[in-house]
Amino acid sequence: MNLIGKILVVLNFVASVVFMSFAVMVYATHRNWREEVLRPEAVAGKPKGLKHQLADRDKQIQVLQQEKQRLTAEVERTRRIWEHRLAQAESRYNELKRLRDRLQEQHASLLSSQAQAIQQMNAVQKRMDTLEQEIADLRQRNDQLRQQRDENLKKAIDADEQLAQIRNEYDRLRKRNGELLAQINEYMVALQGAGIQLDREVPRVEGIVSAVSPNGSVAINLGSDDGLEPGHQLDVYRLGRNGEASKYVGRITIVRTDRDQAYGRIVPGITRERIRRGDRVATRLQ
Repeated sequence: MNLIGKILVVLNFVASVVFMSFAVMVYATHRNWREEVLRPEAVAGKPKGLKHQLADRDKQIQVLQQEKQRLTAEVERTRRIWEHRLAQAESRYNELKRLRDRLQEQHASLLSSQAQAIQQMNAVQKRMDTLEQEIADLRQRNDQLRQQRDENLKKAIDADEQLAQIRNEYDRLRKRNGELLAQINEYMVALQGAGIQLDREVPRVEGIVSAVSPNGSVAINLGSDDGLEPGHQLDVYRLGRNGEASKYVGRITIVRTDRDQAYGRIVPGITRERIRRGDRVATRLQ
């Protein structure tokens, strides 16, 4: 046998071993597929048949589908609930947003009002400061016026005392003047009775008879300020009416004078008519 023959024999032996191994393996792994498919229960470490496994899977699928439907319904119900809650939340959000906008407007208005109030308060405070300063000035002025009033009151009291003294002195001098005028009048009457005439310069005046007493005393609206003195004589005349001429009435002798009034007596023997209130008096005609 040559080399090739030996090689072929070896190869044949190897192939036989390989095929034998394959056969052992196939035998070792051989299954009864009918039993594998139809086995109702798991036994001796072998699972249920494929048919029963498929049935169990179908049942599980049905249960899972039912659970899926239930969960789907639950999800749908939950979705509707959450959509409703979301709508409520959105509505509440919109309300809160409107409320926030309104509060912001009110806040802005309050800030503006606060600014105005602060300005007004500052103006009022400034005015109060001004008034307080004015009050302080007025108080100071009032104190000055009170002090001045007290001084003036004291001066007034002193002036009243001086005035009382002056009035007393005036009354005394007036009484003495009346006595002297009466004496002068007596002297004038006595001189006239004796036919003695005294030439006394009489100022040129014109006036009106303001009153006539029953005892013959005549009051006129002229006095010492007009230059009249006791002893002066004035003519009395009456103005004519309706174109009539004025007429002579009589003559009076001044016996007493005040600043704006004088008193005289009618000169007897010269008077032509009764002297009346409203008659005119003038300087004695020469």
